[in-house]
Order: sequence, then C-alpha cells, then structure tokens
Amino acid sequence: MGGLSLQAKTKAAVFYKPLPLLEFLAELLNEGAIDQERVWAMRGFRERAIAACKGLQINVNSPAGCRSRKIMDITPDSAHMLRFKTRDELGNERSQNVADYYRNKYEALKYPKLPCINTAGKKARPEFFPIEFCSIMGRQPVKGKLNDREVASMIKFASKPAPDTFKEISGAMAEKRKLFEQDFRVAGLEIEEKMVRAEARVLEEPKVNYANGAAQMREGSWNPLRFVKPASAKRWGCVYLKTGNARFDPVPKIQDFSYMLQKIAHEMGMEFGECGFINGIDPREIGDFLDWAKTEELDFLLCVIDRKFSDYYPKIKAYAERTLDLLTQCLVLKNLERANPQLCKMLLAKINAKLGGYSCYVDLKLAIQENSDAAGLFEVPVMIQALDINTTQTDGLTIATLASSFDENATSFNMVARTTSEPNFATKLEEMEQAALVNFYKLTRAKPQAIIFFRPGMNEADMAHIMTLEIKAIMKACNELEDGYCPRVTYIVASKMHGTRFASSNRNLQIGKGLNLPAGTVVDTEITSCDKFDFYLQSSMGIQVDKM
Repeated sequence: MGGLSLQAKTKAAVFYKPLPLLEFLAELLNEGAIDQERVWAMRGFRERAIAACKGLQINVNSPAGCRSRKIMDITPDSAHMLRFKTRDELGNERSQNVADYYRNKYEALKYPKLPCINTAGKKARPEFFPIEFCSIMGRQPVKGKLNDREVASMIKFASKPAPDTFKEISGAMAEKRKLFEQDFRVAGLEIEEKMVRAEARVLEEPKVNYANGAAQMREGSWNPLRFVKPASAKRWGCVYLKTGNARFDPVPKIQDFSYMLQKIAHEMGMEFGECGFINGIDPREIGDFLDWAKTEELDFLLCVIDRKFSDYYPKIKAYAERTLDLLTQCLVLKNLERANPQLCKMLLAKINAKLGGYSCYVDLKLAIQENSDAAGLFEVPVMIQALDINTTQTDGLTIATLASSFDENATSFNMVARTTSEPNFATKLEEMEQAALVNFYKLTRAKPQAIIFFRPGMNEADMAHIMTLEIKAIMKACNELEDGYCPRVTYIVASKMHGTRFASSNRNLQIGKGLNLPAGTVVDTEITSCDKFDFYLQSSMGIQVDKM
C-alpha cells in the first residue's frame, strides 16, 4: 500500500473506584477484617496498604467539613494512641489523642483503634485524619504496571466481538476526522472514509500426530490422543493451601480428581501411580513442606492454589524447582469443581513434558510447498531457536534465554540462559549459541545445516541494528566451533506488540464468541512493506481479542 496510513483504535484505561478508603483497601488487599485492630497491627499489612494508596487523592468528610487531600502516609499508631498538641480556651498547651479530640469536639469515632491518614509531607506540619472519614476521589487514573489479575480483568472488560469493535472505531473516526480535516487539507493530505481492505488466506491446518494417529483439528483446537513418548510418574502427591477462600472441602474433590487423572494417564500411555498423599497446609509453612516433599523422592508434586493469580504460585515455583529441583504442577482450586477428561489431558500433557516425554509432533515437512525455496529444508538437521530477554522484578537483572530444538520435529528443547548488560540485546549471544550447538551435537551426533531463529520483543526502531548484531554473533559462534562451518540462518522477528487489527467481512470466517479470524489466517499484501518479508499471522483461535 503506497503512502501513509492512519491507525485508529479505541482505548480502555483503568481508574480507581470512588470508594470509602477502608472498602478500597479491603478489596485490593483481599482482607475481610480490615476494620479490626489486629489486622493493622501486622507490619506487613500496613506496608502493603501504604504502597497501595500513597499519592492518591481523597475526599475527607469529617464533622469539621469536607476537603480534598493527597495521602502521604498511614500512621503506625491508631487514633486513640496518636497524640498531638493543641491549646485550650485559655490558651494553655495540652496534649490529646485524635480519638478524644473528635469525641470532645464533635462525636465519637466509629473505629478509634484504626490508624489515621497523614496528608502532609515530611517537612510540613502533620495533618491527621481518621481513616473512616476518607474516600477515594473518582476519575483518578491508575499509574504503573497492572498485575496479572488486573490485566485479565481489563481484557475481559474491554473485549467485544471484532465486528463491533470495527463499527465503533468507524463511528468515532467519522466524528473525529472533522476536527483535523482542515489541517490535513492544508498539508495536502486526505483521509479515506473507509478502512483499508486487504486480501487474506487461511493456511491448511497442520497435521498433529500422536501414537495412535493424527488428531482431528477444528478451528485451531483438537482433542489429544495417546502420547508419542509417555513418561512415568509412579510416585506423586498433592498439597493444597489452607487460605480460607475455599467454598468446599477440597479433599474429596482432590481424591476424585486423582482417580480421574490416573485413569486418563493410563489411556494416554503413561505409567501413573496413585496419589501418595493429600496434605492441607498453612501457606506460611509451604517452605518446610516442600523440604519434606523433596525427601519423598516424588516424580512430581501437584499443588492446588486458591486462585489463578495467587501470590503463592511464584514462591512455590521458585523454591521447589529452582532451589530443590522438585517438579511441580499447579492447579487452581475452582478447576476441581469442573474437572473433566479434557482438563486431565491438558494437565497430563504438561506433566508428561516436564518428566521428559512428549505428547505429539507436527510433521514440519508437510508445511513446506514443493516448489518453494525451503523445499527439502527438513531433509537435513535443522535447529529451531527462540531468544527472549526479560528483566526480573526482584533484583532487576536482565536475563537472556535461548531455547534450541534438538530433534527433527522440534518437540524437545534445551535452554541456555545468561545475564546481559543491554535490555534489548543479548550481549553474550555468541557464547549462548556455541553452548546450544554443542548440546545439539552431543544429543544428535550431527551439526545443524540450517538454523531458524525466532526473535520476539523487539521495537521497530532498533530492529535493523539488533538483527545485524545477532546474526553476526550466530555466524561467529558457528565459525569459532569449526572453521568454515556456515549453516543457513533464517532470522524471524516475531512481534505481538502491535496495534493492527483485522476482521473478516465473510461471516463464515468469523469464529467463536469474538467473531475473530480463524487460526492460520495470513495477511501479507496491501498493508505490508515492499522491502521486507513481513506478514501478519493469526497463530491460534482468538478467544477475546481481535488482532494478530
């Protein structure tokens, strides 16, 4: 497509709800007894509360009047312990606590044993207000990064069927274009009234092979069959966390689920023993329990957690798998209520992979057309790689991870991880690539004749520079291992962080609740560049969002 294009889209933002401060904190921190003194006596809770509301604008509706303030701190002392100096009617200075001040001058506080809000800075004169008088002011945007639970809620709230989204954008654009149409005309530009139409094609569904045949694909999903390489799990157990959030006794549900899991595992070809134990523990004792579980020589440990984005999930994973080398599989408590064979198969596919097996494979040779440049590619050893760079939240380290396949169907991968001094570039990629190539040779006794390298998480401004550096590092690593060794390298930038949206005008190609494009849809004309081999791909069926 020649010329410039204007990308219009709707945007959803997150704002704080106008609530009494106590209700806000109770909901945010998941604490039902927020009005109890014992809760605020816990130092950790007060610190979390300060972090949650510091800097927020509040309305203070006290008997002395209504005013607006910003939260600077939450006092460690309660209203009946927090003292300040004042003067009586005769001008004599006296000291009294906040609770007595309100009882004597206005009326008694409802929660005198709860802390106060300090709305003054460190250098200013302290200004204390009982927390029961404070309410969150409306229309305040949430700043900073949302957690996983908030992101999931935001997606669910903002998602709508793709045709509805496009209709809304078209309507908004028709109104807004009048505001800047004159400016565009002065600049010699003109905006089309309708969105760009581009041709698309849907790729043939890949053949997913299992031990007893190929799975029947339907809209990008399928029902798993018998595993190709089943692993063994003779010894395993289950632990659930006693957080007080369960609506039912988990033990009978876990027992029923374990019987179903064992039955389905045998059908999938796995050697799977009975659940050795079902233990319920206090979350504070999870470390000690994992230490004990390690001594039991389990093949894996099933951990039932209270909710999807539980704070205990990363703690269990970090300590069990990184420190103790104990394999775990987590399951959300509410999924026990809807346990069915499909859920068991999905869970077993994960467990099987963790134990060294693999469930299925895709015949990559079938994905290549006979007359294409890639014909015959998978007739020789090929290594498929993916590089990703992330910064840890705990210590701020930037870590580059490289996943590399070592079998002909890319079902098994080795991982290499190194720290990097650059947030967008793996500075030790040459070293990582050499380690990956050595691993490939040790496991296959062959050298890859071709490397397919996937690189996500790259912004367009740095793309050419980073791509040049990383391809040079890959080629140098190959040459360092053996003089003249120069495999064919295909470097693919795979980016999900774009705002381009697509919807089909063909009702037969509007799939699912979101009426999104079918899996395998490719757009590589009209809106793609002329000098790059770029394309848009809907890799899986879109459940909620309408972009690819």
